[in-house]
Amino acid sequence: MNVKKLSSSLFLLTLISVNVPAFAATPSKEELQRLLNVAEQQQLSRDFRRAESEYQKALLEASKFGAESAEVQECEAHLATLYVLHGKLDLAEPHYVKAKNLAVKLMRDGHGDPECYVLLDDLSDAYQLAGATRETERCYQHCLSLRQTISPKHKLLPTIEVLYGAELVKNGKVAEGEKYLKQGYARTVSLTGAKSGVTGQLALTLASTYKALGRWQEAEKYCADSETVARTGAAGSVVVVANVARLHGIILTKLGRLKEAELELKSAEIIHNQRSGTDNFEYAYDQVCMAQIYLQMHRLNEADKAITEALATIEKDPKSVKSVKLEALELAVKIARALHHTGDVTKREAQLKNLT
Repeated sequence: MNVKKLSSSLFLLTLISVNVPAFAATPSKEELQRLLNVAEQQQLSRDFRRAESEYQKALLEASKFGAESAEVQECEAHLATLYVLHGKLDLAEPHYVKAKNLAVKLMRDGHGDPECYVLLDDLSDAYQLAGATRETERCYQHCLSLRQTISPKHKLLPTIEVLYGAELVKNGKVAEGEKYLKQGYARTVSLTGAKSGVTGQLALTLASTYKALGRWQEAEKYCADSETVARTGAAGSVVVVANVARLHGIILTKLGRLKEAELELKSAEIIHNQRSGTDNFEYAYDQVCMAQIYLQMHRLNEADKAITEALATIEKDPKSVKSVKLEALELAVKIARALHHTGDVTKREAQLKNLT
């Protein structure tokens, strides 16, 4: 080949190399980290759109390391967490699946970093937080799946098992829900002990769930467990002790164990009185429950006094719960009828009609 032909060939080659894109782009950890830092700052600034855009750019950069790389897993987890925290659960779904499955594969193949499970932990927390206000069953299910993926000994696994179980029961899936309720409770006793604060809290959830089902024996068992823990101080607040005692009193009343129920309610009254006085909703609710006990014990004058004082307080306190006021008025009608107080019956029935 002469010099002229060689020069022409080199010129053509130069033109081709200038116009053909570089398909094998070089991955850059520095650029990826820069994009992630910017995205995180936008997320902290509550600028959802910019955070979303930067995380998507980071995901594109991460893909240069390979479709199943740790870098991609990190970006998928961040993007899923962002969507969950902003209530965009459908957008989060594919990123949640990819982040979880990639973490499992990377750790199984020995190419993963424990950091990938830390990212899943953050995502699980986001799902639990979101579940408190929206699509609870779905959020709790994903949170549970993530924590099971991270470790069967995850310290928060029992909590989400019980919360998920309670939500399933609430949605009519009683058999499946009970499985998670009992599994989570047994796990927390095993991991933290029978008298830990977490065990007491979860026992209270089981008690409330069985109360809602009308299964009073089981409700009483778990409520007693919860109260035992609360009275050791593990609950962290004396108000918790009062509220558990009140629930226990309600359950014992349903079981016909009225003397025990009265003691529980008096305990709740004393604590609520010491903390906030008698002119508040919590104390009034105690009085409503006590009036129910007195009615069943045929101590009608005491029942009438308790329900009258309770209703007066409930009317004044803006924190009063409508369902409790409804319960109190229905009870007041029963007490007035038992006492043959026709005027009070008429008055309370009118109030009840206005409320409903």
